[in-house]
Amino acid sequence: MKVVIIVFSPSGHTLKVAEMIKNQCEKYTSSVRVTNITGKSEFLFENKKKENLQKELGEYDLLFIGGPIYPKIRKFFLSKAFYVEFLF
Repeated sequence: MKVVIIVFSPSGHTLKVAEMIKNQCEKYTSSVRVTNITGKSEFLFENKKKENLQKELGEYDLLFIGGPIYPKIRKFFLSKAFYVEFLF
């Protein structure tokens, strides 16, 4: 099984978590790769972001995506998660 972990980690914290996920996945498969897109314009700002990612990643069986959560976004998601949990 091919596992790919895409990470955007300006502070490095999410990258550390991606490495932890990689270490755990390597117990079950030998094909695990972390792709750090932080600061790489071909994945963030160019018109062909999707094509560039597809070319970089190739085919995979399992995909993890990691990125930062900023305070306002975190508050939004937590409020929505609470609301959804409350409904059920």
